[in-house]
Amino acid sequence: MSGEQNPYTLYPEHQLDRRPRYYDGMFLKSADYIDAQRYDIDRRRRHLEATVSAGIVAGLEVSARGGSVAVAPGAAVDGRGRQIVLVSEEERVVPAELRGENAVLYIAYAEQPSDEAVGSKGTTGYTRFHELPAITLVAAGAALPEGAIQLAALTFDEAGGAQIDGRMRRRAGLRLPGPTPLTMVADEADPGRAALDAAVDLRVPEGTAHDPS
Repeated sequence: MSGEQNPYTLYPEHQLDRRPRYYDGMFLKSADYIDAQRYDIDRRRRHLEATVSAGIVAGLEVSARGGSVAVAPGAAVDGRGRQIVLVSEEERVVPAELRGENAVLYIAYAEQPSDEAVGSKGTTGYTRFHELPAITLVAAGAALPEGAIQLAALTFDEAGGAQIDGRMRRRAGLRLPGPTPLTMVADEADPGRAALDAAVDLRVPEGTAHDPS
């Protein structure tokens, strides 16, 4: 089905309508395992893309540390259904060109080959893909890459100290597909309240006690 070394880069794969079927005595090559990963990743991302709006799932709080900013562990989902998972805190030094300026901190899906191994015959290959998210500071107003999730707007002083504004942080929400998609997103400032993004026709069954507001 595929000789591609990286199963992640092919999503979405619109022709991916077969999945590996294993049987006793079958001679397996790396392509068979790669295709199994491609199939599972493709189906999972399609589901998330259709039912979850892009945004922060949990964590990823931003804090200032005198010349740098830190992002706490957490998770997000981007607009292509890719899961962005940060397993440990990451810190970024404020670059000289952003000191005294306004900036945006974002996180985005990224990966790179890792854990290189050498075989018995001298062959080499990477045994893992390290899904380490890209966490980047850019000047306010700069174009963000596809799938970027904004974590904070920052105002830096000349020493790199930061004032953090998290009002643009968007939570991942529930999306109901249709001609007029309905998206429900939790309010960052009030977790007990949700915002509906669609034209909603609210109908209450006759005889049901309810608050008209």
